[in-house]
Amino acid sequence: MPDSSSPRPITVSGRTFTGEEIISIDKIVTSCSGLSRNELGLTVCELLEWERDNGKLKSRECWELLNQLNDRGDITLPVLRAGRPQGKKTTVSHTESGQERESIAGTLSDIAPIRLKLVTSKEDLALWRELLDRYHYLSFSTPFGAQLTYLAHADGLSGDRCGEVVAGLQFTSPAWSMKGRDRWIGWDSETRKSNLQLIVNQGRFLILPWVKVKNLASHLLSLASRQISSDWEEHYGRRPLLLETLVKSGRYKGTCYRAANWIHVGETRGEGRSREYIEGAKQGGKKLKTAASGVKQIFLYPLASVDRTRKDLTC
Repeated sequence: MPDSSSPRPITVSGRTFTGEEIISIDKIVTSCSGLSRNELGLTVCELLEWERDNGKLKSRECWELLNQLNDRGDITLPVLRAGRPQGKKTTVSHTESGQERESIAGTLSDIAPIRLKLVTSKEDLALWRELLDRYHYLSFSTPFGAQLTYLAHADGLSGDRCGEVVAGLQFTSPAWSMKGRDRWIGWDSETRKSNLQLIVNQGRFLILPWVKVKNLASHLLSLASRQISSDWEEHYGRRPLLLETLVKSGRYKGTCYRAANWIHVGETRGEGRSREYIEGAKQGGKKLKTAASGVKQIFLYPLASVDRTRKDLTC
């Protein structure tokens, strides 16, 4: 039987949110109280994987959801900030630093060593946002919760291109719930809530389009897996045990993750879209469409042995 203290489910734009999901949304709103309303809406969207068929976040629908939950008393939204209209998109400047450059091709040894630099300066952060906005298929969106970003510099390039940025990776707070991941770990609901922050999500990965270097992607993932634990612990006080990522089915195969020894543990259900299609079919009698465009492959990378990682995550 459902917990009588759990919030009532709510349906917005064809997707029904359970009491547990509403509790998770409340935790996001509380823990990210320093964000603007616009940033908070994007945060909730990404955590719940609420996207359109083209991969863009459903920010407008998410704001309808948040406002309804606020009106019901299930969450308490922050006060609107002066000069920051609700729903206004973060503007990313396009500069000369982010312009496309001459091709870099060859083997990994041609551009090695690769140096991962943690983004800490305003200049590096602005460059990362611009590169995402220009060259990532999802463009730039404000990441949720805790986050660390790295820019990859190719120190083996010659001349004035030595140290040039060739890629970037961003790590963020984990997804609240994924059946494939949780089943692989052996989590029940309570253990997941206790140990969730021992997981870090590899949320954005961008190799610049003019960089055509074989094995670069898997090499960068290996470098990051060796560096992220100490950096995350230094910034957030907890040493992660597991990395996760989601790879959009139909667009990517996850080849570089497999090459870097990440473990494929299943896929998400893409329910946001399937629920909308079902709702539309009920109302208009239209033929149901597949939810495949919303499905993502789940990959995990244990930062210790598999057995040790599972044991520590289920304690």
